[in-house]
Amino acid sequence: MDRNVRLSDLDIWILIVLYKLPWAMDYHVALLVGEPVKYVRRRLQQLAEGGLVRRVNLMANRTALNVITSKGISEAGLEPRNVCNPTYFSVEHDLGVIDTVVYLSILEKNGKHLTDFGSIITERDFQSVREMEQGGTRSDGKPIYKAKDDGIHEPDAYIIKNDKYIAVEFERTLKSRKSNSQLIDNAIDLRKRFDKQYWIYGNNAVRNKLNEVRKDIPEMSIIGIDDVREYLRIRLERLPETISAKTGIPTNNRIGTMQDPIPLNKLPLRNGLSLERAKDVKTGVAHQHARADYPLRTRLSLE
Repeated sequence: MDRNVRLSDLDIWILIVLYKLPWAMDYHVALLVGEPVKYVRRRLQQLAEGGLVRRVNLMANRTALNVITSKGISEAGLEPRNVCNPTYFSVEHDLGVIDTVVYLSILEKNGKHLTDFGSIITERDFQSVREMEQGGTRSDGKPIYKAKDDGIHEPDAYIIKNDKYIAVEFERTLKSRKSNSQLIDNAIDLRKRFDKQYWIYGNNAVRNKLNEVRKDIPEMSIIGIDDVREYLRIRLERLPETISAKTGIPTNNRIGTMQDPIPLNKLPLRNGLSLERAKDVKTGVAHQHARADYPLRTRLSLE
């Protein structure tokens, strides 16, 4: 039964995380807010008891998936948004994307961070501001509407950094020759609007294909999902055992300021890159042998 919950700053941060992601596990939230996992788990349970969060069990030997509810969105003072319903068909891909978003939010090298959570525009974010236009008329005279971004490839997320945009993609598997070709088409389409592309691969077949494509799209950086998850594991071990309110030690909070999502059709085309040039790259991708010595990068640049 729902009960009243007095929301703390931590609770608001938790709800913001669940607002931007389709769902998250307790450790995802803990890494972003910098508090102990056990404490975050208790807060999630209390939010669930208050009806602000729904806990779903879909993955064997895993903690519950936490999903924000309509009440949670309202109580946190966030703009109305559809509530997500995790499914068995999407949960593994979702997990890879969520692990990646958390990784990018907390990634640190030599004391310098790549970005923060608020600067990552998730699929839920940009789909919530999708623009529609009339694309025709039905036989009964009623208008037919279509999305203005129809035909633009949707990344799994994108980062806003220094007035530039970085696409984020998680590619778990290559299932067929068609999906193999689709990966190339997607990378080509992304380069029209995104200055960089971060691709996270799920297996060696995807890695090999990405390395081929990158010979002609050098703004791509790639990293394996296993490396992403190992980094998350290491950072989990570094989380404090006691909450900051008791120790007085500030948390390593990576939530940041929420950037407004921009519809994909409103992202500017890259300076000096015409649509024709972006398409021409596909011809070059078919001739990888010409640049077989292209180096393999396995870490993302913080620049």
